[in-house]
Amino acid sequence: MKHTGRSEENIWIKIIRSLAISAGIGIILCAGLMAVAAWGIVSLHSIPKAIIPALIVGIIAVSSLLSGFIAAKLMGKRGLFMGAGCGLVLCFVFWAAVLIYGGSGSLAGFLTRIPVFILAGALGGYLASIKKRK
Repeated sequence: MKHTGRSEENIWIKIIRSLAISAGIGIILCAGLMAVAAWGIVSLHSIPKAIIPALIVGIIAVSSLLSGFIAAKLMGKRGLFMGAGCGLVLCFVFWAAVLIYGGSGSLAGFLTRIPVFILAGALGGYLASIKKRK
């Protein structure tokens, strides 16, 4: 039996497609949650500055978890790895956005957020891959 390689090509296309779609949804969700958080901070007029980094990490975790969930659902299998991959894609997209827009893209800040992106995405992928038992 000849091996044409088509199944490997199809699986990589499916992986890339599901990562791109879920990362796009994660970016949109994160931007929306950041806008809501900014509105809340402005409307409160007085908020401790120490809460803002924790709020950012929480929003990152929620958007990464949801995008990892969507990536695993789109792929249909390998939920843990798809979620972690989606978290990694989101991490690099946001880091690139920080660098492009002239923010303080410190290496320490990037290194502390990598585990949040990857673990939350992996958790979302794992939750999507759990089969319901009857």
